[in-house]
Amino acid sequence: MTRLSVFIASSIDGYIATLDDKLDWLDAAAVPGEDYGYEPFISTVDALAMGRGTYDFISHIDPLPFGDRKVFEYVASLARDRKMAGLTVLEALIGFGASAHVHRRHVLESDRAVVIEIVDFEDALRAFVAALSDVPDIGLMTLEAIEVIGGKASKTLESLSR
Repeated sequence: MTRLSVFIASSIDGYIATLDDKLDWLDAAAVPGEDYGYEPFISTVDALAMGRGTYDFISHIDPLPFGDRKVFEYVASLARDRKMAGLTVLEALIGFGASAHVHRRHVLESDRAVVIEIVDFEDALRAFVAALSDVPDIGLMTLEAIEVIGGKASKTLESLSR
């Protein structure tokens, strides 16, 4: 059974960010050495989804506070912000890369292989890949030529190519 849990810091008025979309109040409120229950919580997490603003805010932390958990929400959010034509995140049953470590989807394991497919024109895709250079744990990025032969979105792509 899939379980969704939320661990979130919010100000006393119930907001996460300030009116100017800042999270720097978190640093001011932090007590050194106090994790507020984060470590026990994160040890139960298999995958992590977060918004781009949050990822940008914490991306300077080394090591990142979510360890080796997969962060694909950032890539999806960035693709949407850049108005890429389409994106799909797929969870693979099994996969391996250069390290030859086999990633499996298994009931007792959380070592999943994820494939993110993004559809757009070549120049937009190359620019998007360049923007991902600082994102940790991205394995292999490929560019494949496709032919769009139908579907509702094909009309949009057709008008963009003219």
